[in-house]
Amino acid sequence: MTYRSPAFMVDNLLSAITDVANDVDEATNTSTLTNDERRKFIDGRQGVFGIYTATGVDAGVRVDTLAIPSPAANRLVIPSGHDFDTETFEVLHDDGLTLPSPTTASSAAVSGSGVIDRTLSSGNERYWGFQLSTSSARTYTCAGYWLGVYEQLSTAAAVQPGWQNGFVSQVIETEYPSGIAAVELAAPRRQFSLEVRDIDPSGSDYTILDSVLQARGRSFWYWPPDDTDEGPFLVRLASEPTRRQEFKAPQQGLRYKFAFDFVEDRL
Repeated sequence: MTYRSPAFMVDNLLSAITDVANDVDEATNTSTLTNDERRKFIDGRQGVFGIYTATGVDAGVRVDTLAIPSPAANRLVIPSGHDFDTETFEVLHDDGLTLPSPTTASSAAVSGSGVIDRTLSSGNERYWGFQLSTSSARTYTCAGYWLGVYEQLSTAAAVQPGWQNGFVSQVIETEYPSGIAAVELAAPRRQFSLEVRDIDPSGSDYTILDSVLQARGRSFWYWPPDDTDEGPFLVRLASEPTRRQEFKAPQQGLRYKFAFDFVEDRL
């Protein structure tokens, strides 16, 4: 139970699944996926799973970001619910469509079906491969791949201590004279709040929080300040965020306070 500076990954850099292949760093293309099936891997929805069948070892998907990531991609997140348990999952990238001479940005065994959160050692090329060491005829499912830039607030950011880290219940209740009848529609979703003060508009923390401020209509990944709840959590803004100038003498300098409410997104 330790404090850490909160962090975000707002944008998913993946633009197009090019194909499914065995040995993604070889030219062989064994894709049988329709465009709709490919889209499920990169559409940002957790409730819709992409599925593909491996017909050989080291099967995976190849992805086109359409441009060289700038800044370089440094994080890959896969939502919970995948069936990659016990497999070695590799993240590769190259400047050629078929990944002829790829760089390995991450390689490690997967344990369980929870969120996969990988720090990437490199990530400044256009084409990517997500590969699993597998036997033949193995069918894989996952709720998508999120490739992006992990941005953490600096230790100087004045994160206020009263942040919220709880749950939103999804329950319908009807009260009767003898008691309350309740039906749980779905499992509770996480809810968070975050307030950060004294932010200099010329600094990197301002840039990070400004990008979150503008993410009202989409989901993004959030690493909360208490590492007991390791995360990351896919969240969206639950209400309009605020950015207010709070320096007492603005003629001498500007400082802003940002305030956010987040709710977990499971769609």
